[in-house]
Amino acid sequence: METRASKLEKTSMKNTISQEKTAVEVEDLKQQWLRDPFCWDIETTEGFEAHKQELLAFRQRFEADLEERHRLIALRNIRREYLATFATAALTGLLAGGSHISDDTVTTAFGYAEEMIQEYAKRKEVV
Repeated sequence: METRASKLEKTSMKNTISQEKTAVEVEDLKQQWLRDPFCWDIETTEGFEAHKQELLAFRQRFEADLEERHRLIALRNIRREYLATFATAALTGLLAGGSHISDDTVTTAFGYAEEMIQEYAKRKEVV
């Protein structure tokens, strides 16, 4: 004969099992969330409480990756801006002076421009 305690334990186990989702369901939720990741915090999704830590880690990785992409885009834009300015100044100097600049001078100048880019990026807290 089944005791009241064993019935409660079975019911509790059934509830726990029903709360856990399959790997496919969790992956499907992640894909849905990625379509609009700023709409809700994925780890708070109703019915997925048993997967809260996994979903929280997923969101945090996504946010860290997004932040890194934004940092790299900002650095690329800064580099592009500085190199365009440098190239314009170099061409202006060449055309005005009518003289030849050696490859070593150009390499040194671009190296200096890269240092300036890195310094500027640090000040802008991009690097």
